[in-house]
Amino acid sequence: MRAIHAETDARNSAPDGSAVSVHGSRSDHADAPSSTYSPATSRLLRSSVSLAVDRTFGNLPKSRDVISWGDFKARQRDLAHQGAELLYHYGVGLAFLGTVRADGGPRLHPMCPLLTDTGLYAFIVPSPKQVDLHRDGRYAMHSFPMDDNEDAFYLSGAASHVSHPQFRAQLAQQFAAERESALPAPGEEQHLFEFHLQAAMLTRTTGHGDPEPQHTIWRDG
Repeated sequence: MRAIHAETDARNSAPDGSAVSVHGSRSDHADAPSSTYSPATSRLLRSSVSLAVDRTFGNLPKSRDVISWGDFKARQRDLAHQGAELLYHYGVGLAFLGTVRADGGPRLHPMCPLLTDTGLYAFIVPSPKQVDLHRDGRYAMHSFPMDDNEDAFYLSGAASHVSHPQFRAQLAQQFAAERESALPAPGEEQHLFEFHLQAAMLTRTTGHGDPEPQHTIWRDG
C-alpha cells in the first residue's frame, strides 16, 4: 500500500487493484466541490469511488471488474476487517443503500447488510429499491454515521438476485440470529441480493471536524 498525498499526481496509482491511502484535508471530503481538490486528487477520487455505468450485474452483463466480498477480503484483509466493523458497529448490519431509479436518478434508503465469510448480502423488502436492483444492479453502500467521529466505509459495485432456496434459508436464519430472534426471519417477499464490489473507501478520523481525515481507497481492475 502506498501513501499518496493530495498534491501527488495519482493518475496511474494502484494499477494492480491495491489500496491507496490519501491523506486529505477537510476540503478532500467527497461532498466538497471538485474545485477544492488538487487536479490529481480529483482524478483519483472520481475514478476510485464512483459507480461505473458499464460494469454491472442485475439484468446487465456480468463484469470482470466486480468481485465478491470473500475475494475482496482475501485481497484486502485489513480493509475488509475495518469495513465490516463499521457496517456492524451497532451490533447488526446497518447501512445506507443507493440504487438507480428508472429515470437514471439516485435513490437512497437505509438497509441491513448481512456479511458472511464469502459474501455481502441483504434481504430487500418489497420497495422501489428492490425494483431498482432487479432492473439495474448498480449500487452504492455507506455505513451508518458514528456517534463520536466521522469514520465511514463506502463501497460500490453491482448486485445480483440470489434465488437458491437452501442458501436463502441459511441467510434468513443468520438474519434472525444476529437479532437474537427479536425479528422473524425474512419472508419470501423479501428478495435476497448479493452485493459484489468494484470500489471501496475507508475513512478514519480523530473525531468530528477532523481537519485531516485519512482515506484508504481500493478499486478492482
